[in-house]
Amino acid sequence: MALSGANTQGNTIEEAKGNLIEAVQLVLEANRQIAEEDLKG
Repeated sequence: MALSGANTQGNTIEEAKGNLIEAVQLVLEANRQIAEEDLKG
């Protein structure tokens, strides 16, 4: 599965994983806000 806009890096695998989780959360939140605005018209 690809999630456009969720790109990250880190000095360790653990850091990269944490950064990716944060990036995914931010993308999902942004997409939720866009969807809510679309529903409002």
